[in-house]
Amino acid sequence: MNKEEFDLLQYARVLWHDKGLILLVAALGCGIAAAVSFFVIPPKYTANLSMYVYNNQDRQNATINDLNMSVKLADTYVIILKSDTVLKEVTAESGLGYTVPQLGKMVSAQAVDNTEVFKVNITCKNREHARILAQTVANVAPKQIMRVVKAGGVELIDTPQQNPPKTSPHVIQNSVLGFFGGIVVMAVIILLRLMMDKTIKKESDLVETFGLPVLGSIPSFGRGGVKGAKHGG
Repeated sequence: MNKEEFDLLQYARVLWHDKGLILLVAALGCGIAAAVSFFVIPPKYTANLSMYVYNNQDRQNATINDLNMSVKLADTYVIILKSDTVLKEVTAESGLGYTVPQLGKMVSAQAVDNTEVFKVNITCKNREHARILAQTVANVAPKQIMRVVKAGGVELIDTPQQNPPKTSPHVIQNSVLGFFGGIVVMAVIILLRLMMDKTIKKESDLVETFGLPVLGSIPSFGRGGVKGAKHGG
């Protein structure tokens, strides 16, 4: 067994010996993460809607080229939807007092799996505001997109929910991260303490430290008999 393997076994034994302390700190980390998620991090709610893009007004006779063009248009429509022009009209019509930069941080949009459909998500700390903003986007976006593109069309598939769900914070996920974070932090502290400990504990430590052989050892006597040994080199 080489020195590296010995060190690893030693570290593993030390960690196993202190497993109770490690688990205690892990449980504490889990509790802190859960408490922060519940009481400190403000909740956020996400309202979403989806839209369908078409290139040919006569969709019953649409060709494969029309479908491919619709897929490409979906990405273009997403860019237009997040433009300042559209966001400015949404802020004005919603009447909620948000600025364009604030609304821009709330709105996300992306095409769905390379199809003619794209989804829009509005995430806000106020559940009712999320619903109102999503509904305003549904009203404003199609006409603004058509004003710019002047070809094809876009139709609403799913309307925003009346009661948008809470999507943040993720209490369970944060609690799990806090648990494993506690394990890692405590394990690092224990190993650092072990590596910085230069105390001579056994004969092999003398050999490794001074490079000299141990000539003999003197037992340490106490009331209960031999308690240990004093070493000499």
